[in-house]
Amino acid sequence: MNRKISVLTTLYNHEAYIVETLRSSLSQSLPPSEVIVVDDASTDGSVAAARTVRDPRLHILAQERNLGGANTRLGFEACGGDYIAILNSDDVWESEKLEKQMAFLDANPRCGAVFTHVQVIDEHGVAWEPGTSHHMDLFNVAGRDAAAWARHFFHIGNAFCASSALIRRSCLDAIGGVHSNFMQLQDLDMWLRIVLAGWELGLVEQRLTRYRVSRAGSNMSAESFGARSANLFETTQVLQAFWGVSSLDLLRRVFPDLQASPGASDQLTQFYLARHAARSERLAHRLFAIETMHRWAGHLPAMQEAFELEGFDHRAYRDFIAATPLQFLIRSGLKGRLSAAAESALPFAVVQRLKAWRRSLRA
Repeated sequence: MNRKISVLTTLYNHEAYIVETLRSSLSQSLPPSEVIVVDDASTDGSVAAARTVRDPRLHILAQERNLGGANTRLGFEACGGDYIAILNSDDVWESEKLEKQMAFLDANPRCGAVFTHVQVIDEHGVAWEPGTSHHMDLFNVAGRDAAAWARHFFHIGNAFCASSALIRRSCLDAIGGVHSNFMQLQDLDMWLRIVLAGWELGLVEQRLTRYRVSRAGSNMSAESFGARSANLFETTQVLQAFWGVSSLDLLRRVFPDLQASPGASDQLTQFYLARHAARSERLAHRLFAIETMHRWAGHLPAMQEAFELEGFDHRAYRDFIAATPLQFLIRSGLKGRLSAAAESALPFAVVQRLKAWRRSLRA
């Protein structure tokens, strides 16, 4: 079978790394059919550096404007392969990465995308030591089924390095492709929509992707607050993928601790989703809960059933919607300010150690 693999590299101001990145994709033991590079209007010599790599499979699409997700979508649409592998412009693959992932997909036809574990490296290509970067725990989790992945994405967030992904084109087409309006959570949105559409996510539990994290980092408090604000908003948008869950049985499989009456019908799926989200301490989830309940309410048969099973009447609905977590906002705001102050005052390496320690406490 002649199966084509496209590699998509989105490039922005990585003149120092792009040659190594491209060579690692072109020299795979299972060679890709094409490598599509979309430059997002770099201001350094990234495009010139990329053009020093001479290979007929390499195609560079240099864009004049920095448009982020919109240019990323352009790159996906330019890929002509049956499989699409993502490789960000400062990351690197081990030579057998694609070969091992294709073997996994061949053995698991219901798997829509497969990932690998990662080795975190610094700006010089030197590996971070164990326990010194929270990305090691974030991207080196164990495999699980679709429902468990959906639960992980809901409660914890992303679990995969985008540069480790190999995606079936048929899966990507089935979910409507990549959403271009995300700034930070474009990949998480894609993984969640894949599992909620009934596909499995696979994992080759070997460190076949080298993910670059600079030890210098960035301690700009303004950037930190901006990133947190964007992340909070985009999390509420990502969670909206759960609105596509129309089966209460599926919702129970994703959330075994869901508090739902045994005799409830599927028309209460979003009602129970809203109440489940409201139990979270995370601000994004509580905002999502209010929006979900507001979206669900108003359908008379559903509200009658909620009243009969749960005693949920108009007053309860009003109280739920009115419960905008002001006290939580205040606490979260204080926590955010303290966290940003610490990050601006402490060396980046110390902040990474603290994050790794906090993550180990939550595990």
